[in-house]
Amino acid sequence: MILLGPPGTGDTHLAVALQVRACLAGQCVLIATAPPSPTATSPRAADTLRTPRFQAGLG
Repeated sequence: MILLGPPGTGDTHLAVALQVRACLAGQCVLIATAPPSPTATSPRAADTLRTPRFQAGLG
């Protein structure tokens, strides 16, 4: 699940609430933040998102 929203709209709050419920149901969870755009950290970041290894992790 990917939640997107500008700061202050509650997307992180919702993500944490869903994470807690999933944990209580016995699921493994991961919450992570991403830069605003793939190239926000470096020009190579966009290339990293296209690698087969990264794409395999999404499936």
